[in-house]
Amino acid sequence: TTADCCGNLPPICSTCACAGVTTGTVTLYWQNNTSQPWTALCSNGGEYLPLDPAVNYATIGGGGYYQGPGVRTTFSAIRLYPATGVVDRCDLTFGTSTGYAAGYDNGQAQPNVYSQCWSTAQSCGGSPGVMLASLEATMFGLLLPTTHWATLSYKPYGANLNTLSTFRAEVGGYGGLCAAIYLEGNGSYKGPGANG
Repeated sequence: TTADCCGNLPPICSTCACAGVTTGTVTLYWQNNTSQPWTALCSNGGEYLPLDPAVNYATIGGGGYYQGPGVRTTFSAIRLYPATGVVDRCDLTFGTSTGYAAGYDNGQAQPNVYSQCWSTAQSCGGSPGVMLASLEATMFGLLLPTTHWATLSYKPYGANLNTLSTFRAEVGGYGGLCAAIYLEGNGSYKGPGANG
């Protein structure tokens, strides 16, 4: 872990480039505050928050109006913008996917989809979509109530086992005719020991 980059307080990965660190694990400081360190993965000049892939996954349920077995994407890190706390849910740099799904739009077959965005569950009349997004092993949490559930759907019906807390969001099953539920909002720094 790199704690200092060229003697400068490193709020972002690009300040570490002078020390020859462009890829890998570094210690950055949230909002330039030395009392708020966090471990980041630097990749292509961007900052990524490391996650446990066992508890960070998103799916597209297979069947129904989707052809194919469905999609499951696990995340070992997510793109985090330190200046704002915004997460790019659909950055797949550290995502690993299995399966595929393809649907129809106005009767026309659509290309296969091979990945799903972080914190998203989706279904189209087949198997329910499930997702789990956990920040429990990090220095960050979801900024509530700014962070909330959002839907993108044609005809949604019934999400079950929805939980939303400072460190964890989960959907145990989300159905609908081409419907998705996902997290929308920012993250915030919680500090050492905040997660128990």
